[in-house]
Amino acid sequence: MPAYSQNSRRATRPELWRRFGTVGMRSASLATVSTYAAALRIADAGIAADTASDVAKQASDLMLLDKDLAVVARAVVEGRRTLANTMKYVKITASSNFGNVLSVVAASVFLPFLPMLPIQLMVQNLLYDSAQLALPWDRVDSDYQSAPRRWEARGLVRFMVIFGR
Repeated sequence: MPAYSQNSRRATRPELWRRFGTVGMRSASLATVSTYAAALRIADAGIAADTASDVAKQASDLMLLDKDLAVVARAVVEGRRTLANTMKYVKITASSNFGNVLSVVAASVFLPFLPMLPIQLMVQNLLYDSAQLALPWDRVDSDYQSAPRRWEARGLVRFMVIFGR
């Protein structure tokens, strides 16, 4: 497929973005005029400047307030960091909850009374969650941030079983 050039007709831009999507490629469109509204809507990331027309602003996913695309690059890095920390939180919390459930169920089989009162579980979860407040400030490896990631739950069950005991 030939690369897109700035001299292409405006009508071909949405067509190109559709083709990119069918072969698994991602597209972004930066526009300031309303004639590119269709391209902004179809692109995976539609970007408009704050000086763009109202139609272009409404069709875009992101509006630039600075005249620098480095803002978008910083946002991508911050989004990758947020995803990594969110995945850590979900793994740790799921394994903790699995461990609580497993210990209560296993103990209740052998004991004639409830091994933990509900208030004890609530206090334990409160203390545990207060320790998780440090995760938003956790540093993420630069290798991890270098490439886009997807939410993957494949290793979640294995992680829960190993660390939830």
